[in-house]
Amino acid sequence: MRFRLTLTVILALALAGVFFYAGPSAAQEERDDPELAAKANEYVKQKFPITYDFFTENNDEGQPRRVHDLIFRPGVSFPMIVWEKWHGDWKTDRFGLDRQRYIGYDRAGESVTNPMFPPDRDAGGVPLESRNWIEMPWDDPDVCAQHPEKVKDPNLDNPSLSDPEIIARMRHGLKLTAGLNGYAFTAETEKSPLYQNPQRYIHVYIPPSPGVWGMGVIFRREGNSVWYMSVPMAPPFPDFAVRLDPPEREAKPGDEVSFTLTVSFAGLWDPSDGGRVYLAHKVGDRLYPVPFSLNGRQSQVDEKLGAAYVDVFPGADCNLQTQIAVHAQEVSSAVAAGIVPGWDLGGEFFPAEWYDADLSNNWTEAAVIVDQPNLKVRNLTLDPNPASPGDAVAARAEIVNEGSQDVT
Repeated sequence: MRFRLTLTVILALALAGVFFYAGPSAAQEERDDPELAAKANEYVKQKFPITYDFFTENNDEGQPRRVHDLIFRPGVSFPMIVWEKWHGDWKTDRFGLDRQRYIGYDRAGESVTNPMFPPDRDAGGVPLESRNWIEMPWDDPDVCAQHPEKVKDPNLDNPSLSDPEIIARMRHGLKLTAGLNGYAFTAETEKSPLYQNPQRYIHVYIPPSPGVWGMGVIFRREGNSVWYMSVPMAPPFPDFAVRLDPPEREAKPGDEVSFTLTVSFAGLWDPSDGGRVYLAHKVGDRLYPVPFSLNGRQSQVDEKLGAAYVDVFPGADCNLQTQIAVHAQEVSSAVAAGIVPGWDLGGEFFPAEWYDADLSNNWTEAAVIVDQPNLKVRNLTLDPNPASPGDAVAARAEIVNEGSQDVT
């Protein structure tokens, strides 16, 4: 547990540096795609409580439909169907990239936030679930009073929605917006009402469809004010996983014990997708690096964490395996393994722990159970029994070793 908690703290600090590419070139895109819009309309009518075509040629304000490519990072982009042009102010991020605030307009004629635009307020690594998120915001009087333009059309909102595809898209969006806005997203976040029932918190104003991003928004109370945060509904994220086999081994102190480490990559978006794989021997409350090699790379040591690691970018879905070994100590211990998803950006690993369809399989441990003496006292007799003060008492007992290690 300490292995994972320590790493989570380190990553929470890194999340404040999450960056994406959505620069001026993306803002200059001008095109429509009637075929894509027609497919999206049919999908939306199947998944949401409406019977009309959502992505009409013109919106309620007469603005023309447009398909803009939302660039997630270099080489990875997805279309989003909106109306009219990119607009709004520009902000330069810490890496010198310019981004425009709005990607276009929605069906009602209100601006659609560019999810890659740097946030006006960074969360500073606090857990996403710690905020006071508002349930069913489209019916909340404070939301409607302070942000009426954000909840004009509640026709897509359905607090009873149970479609697994849409729920998954909403959950991926929460992971993404956490990273974009500097929130920590962990396994605890996945247990929260916000993540378990996102349809009760996310107001959808651009519905998603296969291969096409959607857009929603969530609201939170802070004093007398209501703040909002965009939730881009992205396609399913990749899944990164680690496993150690067997789950436990028995040994005597000093024995070498081996395990098979399997690292899985599934549903990668781009060859630059990958992860940093960590390995450590956990003895008591201490971590010790376990050297290993994976995908042709030899591990390095993270001195601060106390673990060995290898950055792996396999280029395609696969399962990678390697054999690792540790020596049994005087007490039982465990081998801990984990993977932090991320990207290869210019030869540097950039962590994005939330960029994963299932966080629960990112960490695992295998036990090293040490054989030890297990002494028990049987058949204890006292003579005399009972005794009086000052009496000499003889005690006899049978001591049995029920452990697997001899007593010397």
